[in-house]
Amino acid sequence: MEQPHAQDRHPKTEAIEKDAQDPHFLANLNRLGPVRVEHHMQVRLKPDATTLFKSRQDSASESRLSRNHLHSTSLCNLLDEHKSAASQSDLERLAGRYGIDVLKLENLARFVSSPSVQGGGGVKRVTEEGEESIAIRAVWIEPSIPHLR
Repeated sequence: MEQPHAQDRHPKTEAIEKDAQDPHFLANLNRLGPVRVEHHMQVRLKPDATTLFKSRQDSASESRLSRNHLHSTSLCNLLDEHKSAASQSDLERLAGRYGIDVLKLENLARFVSSPSVQGGGGVKRVTEEGEESIAIRAVWIEPSIPHLR
């Protein structure tokens, strides 16, 4: 019985073929050079790091934090929605949904906001290595409710 060739055992996918045609990818691989993998390496965490990770995992698994405490994602969403609150009752409903006191929300929103993007396109830059970045002007958006300004 004939042994299959190595290339037959691991067929090239379309993604591999596409990467092989990318000169920037190939240049970056050549720049990295050969990689040495040590299979017997072990990772040891200091006790503080283990405690920190466990604490974060526990807090992330809690669906609801105590009143006036929010995860960063929820805080960002709250501040985004706050920008479009048109009345005091909108503000009260918003605060109730996020489990935060209205007064705390008003005080927080006086000094903290979430990023807002000014209309119009951004400036796209591409490095020689082919890495892209886009710069967009961020602006401060005043709340819709006049007495909060």
